[in-house]
Amino acid sequence: MRKRGRPAKFDRPSRLVAMTLPEEVIAELRSRNPDLAKAVVELVGKSIDGARQRPVAETVSLVPVAPRRFLITIDASTVTHLPGCELVPFGSDVAFLALESGRGLSDLTLAVEDRLHEPRIDERERSALVTIRTALHDWRRDPNFSHEARSIVVLKRNARRN
Repeated sequence: MRKRGRPAKFDRPSRLVAMTLPEEVIAELRSRNPDLAKAVVELVGKSIDGARQRPVAETVSLVPVAPRRFLITIDASTVTHLPGCELVPFGSDVAFLALESGRGLSDLTLAVEDRLHEPRIDERERSALVTIRTALHDWRRDPNFSHEARSIVVLKRNARRN
């Protein structure tokens, strides 16, 4: 038996959220989709009808993980290695950056610089690294952001002994 009332907007659990947005943000969202909720969902890469695949990974982006907290993610199909940094898979072709213990944002910036100076990287990766370097520079100087190093624990399954 079909439920009464308005049909569901999304094919997964949803709830009403009220928010205040600047007019230019509303205009931008409406230019993407007249339905503001669907525009927001599209922007964060979720599938609205379950049939479309997630958009191709951006070179570098911030993924929200908690209120006012973000992980830096990169396109792992383009950048495959950064010195002193583990690229932890976080979806298809996306990885978040886990720095070695005791390292911070300045170390990540240096790792990108070091990688850029390696002679054997292809032009696609070089371009991605320049994009990452620019994003890191902008985030470091943005008064709306601060950074702090956190540790993560990665469990590694040992090889089976026969």
